[in-house]
Amino acid sequence: MSGFPTRTNRSAFGPELENVREVSDPQREIGAATYNLGWWNLAGLSRTCPLATFRCTVSGGVITVGSQSIAFDPNAALSNLTFTYESVGRYSFAFASQYPDQRGVNVALELMGGIAITGNQSPYRGTHTGANNVPVLADSAQNWTVNELVGKKLYNTTDGSSTTVTANTANTVTGVLAGGTDNDWDTGDVYFILDTLTNGYVQMTSDYEGEVIFTDASDVLVDPSAFVLVLF
Repeated sequence: MSGFPTRTNRSAFGPELENVREVSDPQREIGAATYNLGWWNLAGLSRTCPLATFRCTVSGGVITVGSQSIAFDPNAALSNLTFTYESVGRYSFAFASQYPDQRGVNVALELMGGIAITGNQSPYRGTHTGANNVPVLADSAQNWTVNELVGKKLYNTTDGSSTTVTANTANTVTGVLAGGTDNDWDTGDVYFILDTLTNGYVQMTSDYEGEVIFTDASDVLVDPSAFVLVLF
């Protein structure tokens, strides 16, 4: 059978074992059922476990890999994965089609898919310190640069509403809230502000290459500030 990272089936470990006699000393002997269960578990993990994880940042359309963990690179000898900019929010990547197994024999890489877990490196958080039932967020503890938040996503976690920021002063943020219980600001409402990114996914184009695609709620492709890429 081929070696790792080939994804093995249960049959690769041989036939189901049978006891030639009953186990008389469980502390010193292992029965066939235990071995068979182990092979089933190992084969199942081989089919489902992630093979690679990458921590990345994006700036100016360029993805930088901060760290990576690759199951078929146990000695961490591979250079960081590189991404090619295809269009706004869309980046391609490619591995080699084969990698050496534990015997040094090249075997085909088989990646089935992945996920891109997106986030924001420095979210803004706080509470509304202004009056009740007002359309503009006010936080007297802030000292923002005028309009630095424009285009980011503002969330009122108290009433479940959100909006895209259209303007801001040193301590106020403007945007029409929607999707919540009352869609306005009341004293003490909790908020946070993120980039407009809300989604990311992986589209495989072969067993060893694919694309990472980022979208917002309107399906407009955008860049995130940071993401974790997990490939299966």
